[in-house]
Amino acid sequence: MIRSKLVPERFCDLNLAIGDSFSMESLSNNKRYPVKLIGLVESGSLIVSAPKIQGKEFFLPEGQILKVRLIAGKYACGFQTQVICSRRLPYLYSHLSYPSTFEAVAIRQANRVRLNLRAEISEYQTGTLHGDWPRKGLIMDVSSGGAKIHCHNPLAAAGSKLSICFTIEVDGVRKKVTIQAIVRNISELRDGYQYGVQFVDVTDEERVYISGFVYEQMLGRSE
Repeated sequence: MIRSKLVPERFCDLNLAIGDSFSMESLSNNKRYPVKLIGLVESGSLIVSAPKIQGKEFFLPEGQILKVRLIAGKYACGFQTQVICSRRLPYLYSHLSYPSTFEAVAIRQANRVRLNLRAEISEYQTGTLHGDWPRKGLIMDVSSGGAKIHCHNPLAAAGSKLSICFTIEVDGVRKKVTIQAIVRNISELRDGYQYGVQFVDVTDEERVYISGFVYEQMLGRSE
């Protein structure tokens, strides 16, 4: 279990809010569904909205075992739960067993996750760098503050400003993100070049989304 002194020991201390999004994974078919928290009773149950497939709600069978991942404030959390009961009136919803144990990590800018994520890299301002753009690269690791990018051919000198576009998935939702970045360091490798970049002028929404992706990956690999 991932735990530190900075992470609450009790699930209730995560201070979940009504409307928070959960990502649920069925152990029977490994499919993941986003739901929202619509109520909770401490040590009793979590009440969640019905998941959807292609916009259509479906019924969670009683007794089904689920893995849940969520972002609660400055924490990323994961736990296992069971469907206690599901109801159709006045709308579709389910009661999930209240987690007796959970895994959590405190969200910090320095936390990174290793990846092999395709990226399209462009000049931040057209005509400021030499060569043809955009170019292809692989994001090898990422945090909310920056990334490590591998390219077969040279990109730009240290201090250059780039625009990096990549697609990530959080809570089952895929989103294309375009981030401004500055090249901070360069390493020459046998099969190309490695660039350490720092994200700049990142909006709060973009930072939260990237952080959510990073910690969802971390929790998934800790299980």
